[in-house]
Amino acid sequence: TSPPAAAAAATPVPAVKHTTTAQLLSRAYAHFGRVSNDDIEERRNAQRFKVVQGLESTGKKSVLSSLQSSRELLALGQTQQLFREVELSVLYDLFQRARLRGGEWSKQQVDRGAFHLLYQQIAPWGRSCPETQHLSDRLFTVLARRSGSQDARFCDLVHVVQG
Repeated sequence: TSPPAAAAAATPVPAVKHTTTAQLLSRAYAHFGRVSNDDIEERRNAQRFKVVQGLESTGKKSVLSSLQSSRELLALGQTQQLFREVELSVLYDLFQRARLRGGEWSKQQVDRGAFHLLYQQIAPWGRSCPETQHLSDRLFTVLARRSGSQDARFCDLVHVVQG
């Protein structure tokens, strides 16, 4: 035999220790017996919440960055920005809140009812105005046509309001 094969044959193989299911359960209960299913579910939910927050934060940064770069391209000759970054961030948060209140979880769009709630938040003077619903409906129609769907998108709202 070759020298490496002889060395491998001379090395003793450790004995495999078999563990029964009862032993595993006993050890698990001894170490983690105080952890209930509710504790596990609570920890899972906390982790899910952190993941969702991270995804939302990343999505917000991406959308705002995209809007910022498109505004820079469209407004090369302008010396004044219509929305500051902080204002866009607040508007985005209001839009997302209206989207979630409207029951929409999967798309980054709002339906007519959710948009009306958003409109009342960004135009508080409209709460007492009798034409609020009409103005909200008209702006929503413009946004929905711009997006080519039955809903309004955040980026379209920003572009329309900016002029």
